[in-house]
Amino acid sequence: MNIVEKGENFFDTLGLMTGNGAELKRMTCGALAAGFFMTYLKPSFAFHEGQIRPWSLLAGEKPEVPPTPVTLWHVMILGAFVSGVLI
Repeated sequence: MNIVEKGENFFDTLGLMTGNGAELKRMTCGALAAGFFMTYLKPSFAFHEGQIRPWSLLAGEKPEVPPTPVTLWHVMILGAFVSGVLI
């Protein structure tokens, strides 16, 4: 059994594989799960001493916290894409 089948089985047990708006519901579930794990684990590429790092494209010239190219919301979008589109 591969990862996609495991994801399908998981979302099927939650009732998110069929019905109106199933893709949107899976995307919301994936984004919330990714956001929860990111704020719980606080990886150094997205956090600096407990603060969320700013996005490097919008950080300005002298940001207080070192910027990052991959922010918290990038990971949340990836989680939403994987669970809503690929599964």
